[in-house]
Amino acid sequence: MEEALQYYETDYELRETDPDLDGESQALEAIRQGAERLLACGGGSTVKGAINGICKSRKEEAGSPAATLGIVPGGTANLVARALGIPMKVSDTVAMALAGEKSLIDVGRCRDHSFALGIGVGMTKRLVSQASDEEKEKLSRWAYARAIIGELGARSHTFQITLDGDASHRRRGAAVVVANIGEIGGKLSFAPDARIDDSL
Repeated sequence: MEEALQYYETDYELRETDPDLDGESQALEAIRQGAERLLACGGGSTVKGAINGICKSRKEEAGSPAATLGIVPGGTANLVARALGIPMKVSDTVAMALAGEKSLIDVGRCRDHSFALGIGVGMTKRLVSQASDEEKEKLSRWAYARAIIGELGARSHTFQITLDGDASHRRRGAAVVVANIGEIGGKLSFAPDARIDDSL
């Protein structure tokens, strides 16, 4: 990524994330110091952290212009990047982030956390948490398939759901997913009407 930034002769500062300085705190601090454009290079956790940093900065400075976010895919599945049509090649991604048109996307919120992809409870949360970093590095997307096999035959649960203040509904199932993106990597469509930019 650094080579691509140097090619475009743009000023930049690299900040690495670690357990003590996650993507959210790094993004928020960069914005507080005047950054107007962020590039998140990594996977889902890095992108989610940058999105949360931007959203928290908007709360702090209501009415001020929001920092923009570019994504340089570097994770296992890169679901948000794929949903946005971001190329997987680093040089193309950096060019898009620096010179491409800005787009507005929808961001959901659950308590104090913001999300672009979606949020799940039940089996979906377990599937993500059971695919370790080591497995994802060795097996790539197959790490999630392994986690799915481990969940086959899992007990269903009763969920109580209230949508936009309507009456509550009780349903049994393996999981509840609030989807802002309807496809996983262009392969599996589980919410075909979900769009990341439809204001819903």
